[in-house]
Amino acid sequence: MKANVLSAAAAAIALAAAVSQSAYAGIDGTINFAGQVNDVTCSVEGVAPGTGAVVKDVNMGGVSAARLAKAGDRANLTGFSIRVGSPGEGACVNGRTVVVLFDPTSPLIDVASGRLRIDGHSDPEDTINAKNVQVEVTNGDGSPIHLYTEKSKGVVIVDNQAIIPLAAQMYATGAATEGAVKTRVGFTVINP
Repeated sequence: MKANVLSAAAAAIALAAAVSQSAYAGIDGTINFAGQVNDVTCSVEGVAPGTGAVVKDVNMGGVSAARLAKAGDRANLTGFSIRVGSPGEGACVNGRTVVVLFDPTSPLIDVASGRLRIDGHSDPEDTINAKNVQVEVTNGDGSPIHLYTEKSKGVVIVDNQAIIPLAAQMYATGAATEGAVKTRVGFTVINP
């Protein structure tokens, strides 16, 4: 009887191993990852790189909800820039291209649209913040940046400095309601 129990246990283990191996036997494809380590030593807005100390405030002003009445309406395109390096900053090497990479783990990025959700976006009880509004970040030329998957357009460092032009605007996902529009996203300046 002891032999039968051991044989049954051994058979069960062998069957489980065969089933689990067959579950992993076929793959659907391969994902290749590649990258590059760069020595970006330029200051960002006058602050040493990688410190997280830079804070940019972009005031898009007020807008009537009527200008954001339907999905796709945009309002209050407001320019701003990220300053990299400074004249004579020798560690910021001329001829290199720099871009702004937005942190894809920033909790307010709408992964599908690439825009920023605003504070209170998912709280139906919130009466302080606007509803049906996101913030769209663009390159200086107004072309939208999908913050989850794209970087800004590149700028070449000249005289040990570069100014990366950007802009932001309110974007309606439906008929906007009255309230505050506040959001944020992390960023890093890199050499692509």
